[in-house]
Amino acid sequence: MLSLGKLELEYLKIAPILRKYQEPIQSKVDYLVVVKSIISSSCVVRTNLINLIQKIEPNKIFIAAPVIYDGAEEKLKNEFEEHIHSKFKFFYFAKDSTRTSDGEVIPGIGGNIYLRLEFDNQDNKNEYIPEIVKQRRSQFLRRDNVLMPKV
Repeated sequence: MLSLGKLELEYLKIAPILRKYQEPIQSKVDYLVVVKSIISSSCVVRTNLINLIQKIEPNKIFIAAPVIYDGAEEKLKNEFEEHIHSKFKFFYFAKDSTRTSDGEVIPGIGGNIYLRLEFDNQDNKNEYIPEIVKQRRSQFLRRDNVLMPKV
């Protein structure tokens, strides 16, 4: 079990972070923005928030997606103590309340997100590095597996 105050989760309920890119940041920031294609069960958002709030202390946390499943906001808030979830502000265009028998939110984003983004599958998506990440990453030196600004 992972324990962060009120937050106690079984490892199986946390979506693993397979790859990430993070630039050097200060420990205190005004805003943390989490963007996802669709927020269904909120486990991916929760996992990323857990990872980030161990390193930074944001004043406000913006969570954005084109579509959110009904109840996902409360489910996510319930995973964190009040001093954290009180910083949440959700932004979305649609809130859906129907799932298929496979668990897909409908109408959702109108199909499989990987195919809509022209990836063959999730593994293919995980191999992709956006050009902006390549460009920004090249502005930093790597020292002991930590990104440092080039001087």
